Amino acid sequence: MKIEVATLKTFIAAEKDKEPQDTGESELSSKFDFFQSTSGTPSRQSAAKSEVEARHEELRQLVALRQGDSPFRRRTPLNSPAKSTTTKPLPVPSIPNPSLTQFTDNVESLLFQADRDLKRTLTSQEGVQGDLDALTAELQNKDTEIVTLKTELNSSGVQTKCLKNMMDGVDLQNGETLKLFNEELSRLFDKANLPDDEARQALGVEVVEPKVAPNELQKENRSLKIKLAEMELEKERGALLRVHGLIP
Repeated sequence: MKIEVATLKTFIAAEKDKEPQDTGESELSSKFDFFQSTSGTPSRQSAAKSEVEARHEELRQLVALRQGDSPFRRRTPLNSPAKSTTTKPLPVPSIPNPSLTQFTDNVESLLFQADRDLKRTLTSQEGVQGDLDALTAELQNKDTEIVTLKTELNSSGVQTKCLKNMMDGVDLQNGETLKLFNEELSRLFDKANLPDDEARQALGVEVVEPKVAPNELQKENRSLKIKLAEMELEKERGALLRVHGLIP
């Protein structure tokens, strides 16, 4: 029993030297005092021995918990020097992987090719965009030209219609002039067939008082028709230009 007490004292002293003074030390002292109080009487030696073993195991567990160790880990002897369990990791040799290197080279090649194709596509897109802008501007110019041509065509149609009306008026005027001439010629012929005295007197009156009124009326009628046709032409031209937005 004295040997166990001495061993316990040695263990507690070693633990005191290894660990800082804290609340665990007071607990160890109280455990040891309890052991001394119970080991005095011979009648209690068997129970005290069991108690000491339990307390000894409990002390070992407390010390193991304080040091961060597992309570079930095998302890080293108290008089054996502590050995460092820290091991340095072995250096891993750098071994090149041929498949990984080839895969990396293939990826870099694909990325380079994709970047080159992207630049080429962007350049082509810029060229196509420029061509589209030029084509759009050209189509706008063509639209303006088409509108102008339509306006000119309509104007030409109106002018043609006006000219046709004028030609119809000229034909009508020529027919009326020819009719009047024939009437005058017939009247002169009738007067010429009169006796000499009557024929001379009738022809003298015709020479002195020529009949110019029908010719003046025809000229005025023709002038009014021309002005009316020109007004209609200007009106239709203005309407076409307003429809296409060329004039307000």
